Amino acid sequence: MSADSNDRIVTAARWLYRETYEFDDMVYKSGSNRDYMIALMEVAGADGILSEAERQWIVGFGAALDELQTYQPKGMDELLKVFHVESGHPFAKHSVLALIYDGFRGAGADQELHSKEVEAIYALGKTLGVTEEQIKQLHEVYTEEVQLRRKRLDIIFPRGTKNAPAEIDSVY
Repeated sequence: MSADSNDRIVTAARWLYRETYEFDDMVYKSGSNRDYMIALMEVAGADGILSEAERQWIVGFGAALDELQTYQPKGMDELLKVFHVESGHPFAKHSVLALIYDGFRGAGADQELHSKEVEAIYALGKTLGVTEEQIKQLHEVYTEEVQLRRKRLDIIFPRGTKNAPAEIDSVY
């Protein structure tokens, strides 16, 4: 990977951390980012299928970690060591709730949050030491954000978004 490419990844990761979590000057570490993104793939694949839309959402969110392009869910056992609230791992202390929230976002990236995925997210949260009330609150926030996004897009694009990119590209 070129230095320029690596700089862009670091810049994108810092923007993402600041935009999503209000973390300023977050140091990009590929290992922690990798673990987080693999955990999201496990959640999204909990219904037995990691759809291409789910994979692409997570890959995009993961700022282009190459191994995510072909990753297949294997189970959460190894990642529990990192994310369980009692593991003592700083990543768990500061990001277990974000993992649950982003689990909803990743699993719903194919426009359908399957009941098996929701069950898996609740089970994962409980396994990681998150309360059911916290998981429920995050699920509600996710649902409200999906509805708000749909409302925003309906207002901005009253003719729909399906053909907009092609029509715009056709004049450039």
